Amino acid sequence: SGATNGVEDIDVTLPVFISSIKIGIKVAVEVKVGTDTQKDDQKDRQAEIQRTGAHYIIAKTFDEFKQDFDKIKHYYEQFR
Repeated sequence: SGATNGVEDIDVTLPVFISSIKIGIKVAVEVKVGTDTQKDDQKDRQAEIQRTGAHYIIAKTFDEFKQDFDKIKHYYEQFR
């Protein structure tokens, strides 16, 4: 596919306000369907992303993705 091994399927920048300052929060999304599981290089990438303070979602369904994404979004709303 030409993709780099381990890199997430979707890279989202979530705009949030912290003390009235707009910033972007990285949310990496890895899509897994059925019995598909993370490979070692994907686990390494997840750890790398989370070390920076960004967020990583493993989504098996759209509803699961939306629930996790909304949880992240609501977390930052407290800092408006």
